[in-house]
Amino acid sequence: MPLQLDPVTLEVMSRKLAAITDEMYFSVQRAARSSYVKEAADFATALLDPQGDVFAYPPSATFAFLIDTDFKATLDAVPHVEPGDVIITNDPYASGGVSTHLSDLHLFRPYFAGNRVIAWGWSFVHCADIGGAVPGSVSPALTSIFMEGFRIPPLKLMKRGEPNADLFALLHLNSRMGELNLGDLRAMRGALETGNRRIAELVAKQGAETLLAAESGLQDYTARKARDVLRKIPDGVFEFWDFLDDDMVTGIPIRVRLRMTVDDGLIDLDMSGGDPQVRSAYNVPTMGRRTYWLTFRLTTVLTTFDPLMPHNAGLYRGITVNVPRGSVLRAEFPDAVSVRNSVPYRLFDCISGAIMQAAPELMPAATGGTLVTFSLSEIPRRCLARSRGDRTAALRHGRAEWTRRRGCARQQPRQHAQPSAGTGRGDQQHPHPRIRRKARFRRTRQVARWRRADHHSRDAVRRGNRSGARAGSDAFPRLGRAGWHARRQAGGDPQSRQHG
Repeated sequence: MPLQLDPVTLEVMSRKLAAITDEMYFSVQRAARSSYVKEAADFATALLDPQGDVFAYPPSATFAFLIDTDFKATLDAVPHVEPGDVIITNDPYASGGVSTHLSDLHLFRPYFAGNRVIAWGWSFVHCADIGGAVPGSVSPALTSIFMEGFRIPPLKLMKRGEPNADLFALLHLNSRMGELNLGDLRAMRGALETGNRRIAELVAKQGAETLLAAESGLQDYTARKARDVLRKIPDGVFEFWDFLDDDMVTGIPIRVRLRMTVDDGLIDLDMSGGDPQVRSAYNVPTMGRRTYWLTFRLTTVLTTFDPLMPHNAGLYRGITVNVPRGSVLRAEFPDAVSVRNSVPYRLFDCISGAIMQAAPELMPAATGGTLVTFSLSEIPRRCLARSRGDRTAALRHGRAEWTRRRGCARQQPRQHAQPSAGTGRGDQQHPHPRIRRKARFRRTRQVARWRRADHHSRDAVRRGNRSGARAGSDAFPRLGRAGWHARRQAGGDPQSRQHG
């Protein structure tokens, strides 16, 4: 029979474990190098039980919703671990949804008592850049996980305390800020080592069995306290829905619809009325499981109405979810997921609206529905050119017609454009007259820019200003500086655009 702790011992263990997680948390904050840690505080640490559930979380952490993460899939992916091993992952699909976009680096370290794993240390940091099409690795315009950056399945970053040099080299080379990322990783490893030392001291003083009993006892205690809070919501079925402005590809709003069922403190969140997956990066990799992006608002409710309960996985024991396959809240490989936070924020408002209907005294109103995400780096518009015809179809015929046309396009062989006389480019005639006019206007505007650059270069040469001539030649990137001057001397006309 498992050891049962008395209330006094359980409270003492709860305070001690909270202090350990706080020390781990501040170790990352002090030693990390990126502004995501120093200023945005987009990082976390925690202690997990052998099954992968959070049993201790730092009270000083900026946010507590990350507790509701299913870590078991990642831990099971590396079944054989030894003291000193550290597991790393950032891939949403390979990690089973532990990481929800590639920018989040997660580290795990097993804590041993003898030959038995009695706990896991966990730390995560949103890194500054993980490669991909844009600096920062986050953009709604990305259409595939392969465009978003360097994918890392659950692998050993450290083996018996020794670094995996090959993996460190890959991490460094596949980022625009490789040294900054390695600095954050060193801070995370230091925090996990701090947790290892403190857990060893606690086991030496209290015993391994006491620690294991505290892990389960604290979660049971929190589950009872959480259900008492959720009983404040009357029984019944409540519905609410909200929209994102559009999915960036079609111009059609993304609908998030919630049906919340409450039964004596047990809550079921049914998202089956929402929209399907989108081509842009707004999809959420929940893998059909309950995860923090679905229960974030309930975390706020729980910690507001009982701020003294321990923060652990017991908070969510009375919550179930239904996320149908193919919905925007259940991304499927290889869907892009880098802006996976936008749709859940609309779900938060849906939960607020449902609680408002059930108990206005608990939630007077839903929020204003505003979320401002600044994207300071973007991929060229030509990378989205394949979607322009689909966008027009969607605006005219709706999402069903757009989906049908996309399916037909995938079944047909792609037609490569043939060079057309006088332009040096493929014949990009589009069936829609407005888009044809825009294409002609862009070609005319480009020719005008080249002519202005030609006049600038000639004037600079006449004035003896060679640097000005070079600046003028830089307006022709496809020719290159040497090719530009060679064609000038040979009498060629760069305005014809007949160059390689």
